[in-house]
Amino acid sequence: MNRVNRVVRVYVSTKTTQPLDRPCLRKRSGENTMDLKYQRTLRGASIAALGATALSLLSSLPGLVQAQAPEAQSTVQVRITGLRNSAGTVGCRLYLSSKGFPQGSEDLIQKYVQAPGGDATCSFKDVKPGTYAVAVMHDENSNKKLDKNMFGKPTEGYGVSNNKTYALRAPKWEESKFTVEAGKDVSLSISLRY
Repeated sequence: MNRVNRVVRVYVSTKTTQPLDRPCLRKRSGENTMDLKYQRTLRGASIAALGATALSLLSSLPGLVQAQAPEAQSTVQVRITGLRNSAGTVGCRLYLSSKGFPQGSEDLIQKYVQAPGGDATCSFKDVKPGTYAVAVMHDENSNKKLDKNMFGKPTEGYGVSNNKTYALRAPKWEESKFTVEAGKDVSLSISLRY
């Protein structure tokens, strides 16, 4: 054991680039500092240490993989009913937070679908678990905004998740929000108000 330690110390300090299967010919105090037998012993010990390290890392890998596994995604399907005509498009907004709800344009995913008259459907795929709200509008003139009269009342159809709409004020996040759970799809039905 003492000789192996000396061999390691000399090998590291000389920084030799010789292959490990050839005897080292460097002399120190009149003797070979490393012979073939001890090189093989050293190589075997190094491989064993490397294998033990690899096994240790692999055994912790399932915990790492499990901690970093992506959450199951869901689909939010919104059925819009009560379209009064087939003019223009239907705009659907999935709000990711209360910021800007129901008319703002921040922190949301927006889609437009054709207004076939009667009913329309918007789908939001790959939705992560969390709390959301949906606002929809029948954009009859396709200008990508909810038109209002001079008093601020919408002149185009509009609606929100949970169907809480009012004539004189905008719906609130707290009454329109819903929850998406991991891997569970959500189906909503929103009736438009004109």
